[in-house]
Amino acid sequence: MASKEVLGTANYMAIRSPGTSNVELTAIGVLPCWNYQAKLVQRPERVFPPNWDMVFVIEDFCLTAVKPFQVWASMDAGNATSITVYDAGGRKSVPIYDPLLPVEDLREALSPDKYDVYALVQPTPSKLHVGCIIVPHGSLVIGIYYHAFGPASMDECLKWKDQNCARGGAAERGPEVPWPKRH
Repeated sequence: MASKEVLGTANYMAIRSPGTSNVELTAIGVLPCWNYQAKLVQRPERVFPPNWDMVFVIEDFCLTAVKPFQVWASMDAGNATSITVYDAGGRKSVPIYDPLLPVEDLREALSPDKYDVYALVQPTPSKLHVGCIIVPHGSLVIGIYYHAFGPASMDECLKWKDQNCARGGAAERGPEVPWPKRH
């Protein structure tokens, strides 16, 4: 049995340790197969703070069952305000939260009135996103989707989805998942 690594997707959060330059990057998500694994891998570029890849280790076969995951990476980020993560949805800039922020700022960041648009991962990029869904901000979404837009209001998400997502049946959705076919 051979395993291989592909870019996956997750929800990301970076938190600075109070009074230090140490940051913990956390990736939380759901894998579509029980025998798949998730990990954050530091990229080879010599940049500060380091860049990361969100990697799924996949097998030739899928033990069909969703598997939640949470992985971490710790680093010295100096006084940086964000960490860069590359995943199946492209380049993400993850803001670094300082736990010493005023409570009002945290409430705004975690507002329940915000939503995100997610789209299906495709093996080749296209102009239009496919299989778009709208979920409350901060929701866990299975790893076959990537974050395409948000957080924003429901009206803004609906407008963005109408302008940027393909409509129609399976023919317009394209290939499902860039992982081994289930037989």
